[in-house]
Amino acid sequence: MTAWAIYVFNFLFDHAAISRISILGDLQNYLESSNSVYTQKGFRKALEKDIPNEDKPLLSFILTASMQVAFLGKDTAKGLLGYDFTKQEDRAAYIETVVDILFDGGKWRCNYE
Repeated sequence: MTAWAIYVFNFLFDHAAISRISILGDLQNYLESSNSVYTQKGFRKALEKDIPNEDKPLLSFILTASMQVAFLGKDTAKGLLGYDFTKQEDRAAYIETVVDILFDGGKWRCNYE
């Protein structure tokens, strides 16, 4: 999953103009046939079998959305998150962290009382 997500995230930056148009178009007219939904469905197929099927749509949605927001807000994200998305190694580190949080429980747990 991580390798696939890194590939997709790098694709967004390598094809920035068309990616921006595609994401913004999807956000204005979010349909089952949008590129964002196709990306989510692709991620669902890459999820491990031990993840319950009912959780896969939400997890793939969150992963896709976190990639799109980071891409669209890359300049602001640097100050907020500390990742320089002009660097492939920072993009990979960001995706590795997001995937870890989503699928492995992250390095911490929230404790609500």
